[in-house]
Amino acid sequence: MSFIVPPPTQSTTVLNESFENGGSIPSGWTQTYVNGSIAWTFTTGGFNGHPSSAYNGTYNARFYYSSRVGYTTKLITPSLNLSGAETATLTFWHTQEAWSGDQDQLKVYYRTSTTGNWNLITSYTNSIANWTQETISLPNLSSTYYIAFEGIANYGYGVCLDKVVVSKNSYVNLPTWLTVASGSSYSGSIAYNEPAQNIPIGFNSTGLSLGTYNTNLTISSNDPVNSSITIPVTLTVTSISVPVIVVNPLAINFGTVAVNSIVQEQFSIQNTGNAVLSGNISTPLGYSVIEATSKGKNIVLASRQNDDTRNTVSYSINPSSSKIYNLIFTPASATTYSGNVVITSNDPNNPSLNIAVTGSGYTPNAPPAIDLPESFSFIKNGTLQVDFSSYIYDADNDELQINYSGNNNILIQIQNYLVTFSAPVNWTGSETVTFSVSDGSAIAYDPVEVIVYPSPMPDWNVVVYPNNSATVYSIVTIDGEPCELNDWVGAFVGNECRGMAEVVTDNGIAYTTLLVNLATDSENISFKIFACSTETVYPVLETYNLHFGEELGPINLNGVSSIELNSPIINLSTSAQGYLLSWNAVPYANQYKIYRSIVNPYEGFELIATVSTLQYIDSEVHNKAFYYVKAVNNQISKK
Repeated sequence: MSFIVPPPTQSTTVLNESFENGGSIPSGWTQTYVNGSIAWTFTTGGFNGHPSSAYNGTYNARFYYSSRVGYTTKLITPSLNLSGAETATLTFWHTQEAWSGDQDQLKVYYRTSTTGNWNLITSYTNSIANWTQETISLPNLSSTYYIAFEGIANYGYGVCLDKVVVSKNSYVNLPTWLTVASGSSYSGSIAYNEPAQNIPIGFNSTGLSLGTYNTNLTISSNDPVNSSITIPVTLTVTSISVPVIVVNPLAINFGTVAVNSIVQEQFSIQNTGNAVLSGNISTPLGYSVIEATSKGKNIVLASRQNDDTRNTVSYSINPSSSKIYNLIFTPASATTYSGNVVITSNDPNNPSLNIAVTGSGYTPNAPPAIDLPESFSFIKNGTLQVDFSSYIYDADNDELQINYSGNNNILIQIQNYLVTFSAPVNWTGSETVTFSVSDGSAIAYDPVEVIVYPSPMPDWNVVVYPNNSATVYSIVTIDGEPCELNDWVGAFVGNECRGMAEVVTDNGIAYTTLLVNLATDSENISFKIFACSTETVYPVLETYNLHFGEELGPINLNGVSSIELNSPIINLSTSAQGYLLSWNAVPYANQYKIYRSIVNPYEGFELIATVSTLQYIDSEVHNKAFYYVKAVNNQISKK
């Protein structure tokens, strides 16, 4: 004897179509022409009363054509959801009576998707004069299942269809509290005169409320007398004292955390049972756990007091209560820390639960630093170059990028860590420029005042006369090299300054336009050039006689750093005051230095006087004395 204890089944009707749609194709049904273009019609009975009426209701589907051409058309059901079914069955009522030997035919197809291939299930090729029910077990069930009735017209009385029904059969799950042989069904066999077989039946009250639960088990067999036996099953759930643990969440991701820093997340342990819940909490490497308190500061202090980065704590939770715990992550190195927080308990159904934890340590970037002096300064029309490497710092030795903002007139160029300051021609003033230094992750800022001072000027005081001044246009050089911006040219009569002008440059050439005040017409004018960079005054050897209103130039004015002078010729005589020395005037000399030796004419000479006249009286009387006079030009001088 063979037997089975199956899960219960239930049947669901998916399609029930009798074509009662007023002679039109029902909603969702479609037709596809295979050969020719003859459509299925929805009418009463077959052609010429064969059959005379529909099987059910007024209308049925009919495919007919008065020719033996073999026109063929598929009548297709809507999409049918047969997923999850153990079996599915198609039933329909059908006629296709032959007419004088001419036989129409019907083929039934299926496909499992909207665009899938059609698969033939069965064919009907013989004459069927009366309404006959056909039953087909459907194969290869799917959630988008289609059935096609393909009519082939060969001048019979037509293919007629009515009462098309599709039903699916699904197993019904046993109650969650009941199992048969640790599953949902069991089958077996017993030979004649063999011992009885025991079928284990399991019960599980987890999650059930107190009370009584009933169901039936049916045993089906091939016993011709008792093919089916129903056994009632009853479960009564009563109260017992057990703890029930609930942990939330069961996974915690800390993300990335700076090495040696402390972050925390929380989890809860809840006791939904009716007995005290107790156990231990153990953490993996890199993590520690502590019960949450009302003061967050205590949590951090407690974690710092424990140098071990993993620990185990015990807990005890009353029924219908819960506790919150802080899981603390303290990465000691730049690596990933993954593991499980293991929570053991006296819950008989969950003696151990895990919280999956992960987190990664990373070495934080040390931000760069910049510490500039209070100011940088340079003179008008000049430049200043500063090496910023002594003002910036990065502990990680990252490559640093310098940038700046806030300047309107100050011009700045940066090459690596070398910063060059300049300003527009003749601009003076100050601006606060904010410099930044970046390592690609962090930026530091420091403002600095950049000052452009006026350039040094010669201490020449121009004397103005109420006459029509002369104008001198000049190209100015010092020792043949063009003068620079901030240099000055002065016009003189003796030591009296009659005019001064600042040098301008263009394409490497220095120019001045100088207004010269004249006291009298045709005065002899000499010139001096002031070099700003060294604050040195250089004489110009050439002189010019200028007239009222005259415009002279352009002329070349060249300041010289050295002048070779001729030696004066000395005359020596006596006078009532002492020895009288006189000499001739030497061109370009403006002073004469007198040297004396009382030893011999070759050594022992000492400077005894400097005069601007052409004679000198030595009032000291010696047994013997030797003299020489040196002509000098002292116009080359510092400011």
